[in-house]
Amino acid sequence: METKSLLGTSKRFFWILVMLSIFIIGAWTVNLWFKLPHDDYRENITLLEAQDLVSFGICLPTYIPQDIDPKPTIIYYADVANIPQETFIQLRYENADNHKTVFEVYERYTQDEGMKTAYPESAHGGTKASLLDWIAYPRFLSDSEIKTALERTQMESMSFQSDQIVWWLYQIVDPIEYRSTMTKWITNNVEYRIMSYLSVNEIKKITESMIDCSNP
Repeated sequence: METKSLLGTSKRFFWILVMLSIFIIGAWTVNLWFKLPHDDYRENITLLEAQDLVSFGICLPTYIPQDIDPKPTIIYYADVANIPQETFIQLRYENADNHKTVFEVYERYTQDEGMKTAYPESAHGGTKASLLDWIAYPRFLSDSEIKTALERTQMESMSFQSDQIVWWLYQIVDPIEYRSTMTKWITNNVEYRIMSYLSVNEIKKITESMIDCSNP
C-alpha cells in the first residue's frame, strides 16, 4: 500500500512539473513575441486613423458599382522594417448582400514618378502573378502553382491617359475561373492599384473616379 501511495504521489508530482513547464514555456514565448519586431497589421480602422499612419493623402473612389457596400474595410499594413514602399493602405469593398470581396484598392508610397505608355511584354508577368495571388487569397500559391497558373493564364493589357496620368488596365481572360481585372497608375510618388472581379467597363469607371483625387 505504501509503495502504491508513493507511486501515486510521484505521478502527480510529475504531471505538476509537466504542466508548470508548459506554462513557463508558453509565457516565455508570448513575452518573446511581444519583444521581437513584427509586422504591423491593422484592420477595420477609420479613415482618419489610416491617414495618420501614412505620409500621402488617401484616395477613395467616388464611383461605386451597384450592389456594393460604399463603406470599405480599411486595412493598414507595414513590414517589420517600416519601409515606406512596403507600407500599404488597403480598401476592401464587398457585395452588400453576401459580403464577398468584389474589389480592393491598394495605395503606397513609391520612388517612381509615373508609368510609361508602353512596356515590353515580359514586364507584365509580375502583374499577372499579383492578380493570381489576389484571387487565391487567403491561400498563398506555391512557386510550382504560380508557374503552372502563369503558363495556362492569358492576360490582356492596355494603357490609357487621363489628365496627363498614364494608367494601365489588365484583364485575365482565360481560364474563366481566373477572370479578373486590375488597374494601376502612379502619381505624386504614390502607387495605386485596383484589383477586382468587375468588368472592364466598371473598373475603368472606378479608376477614372479616383484620378482627380490622386492628382490634386
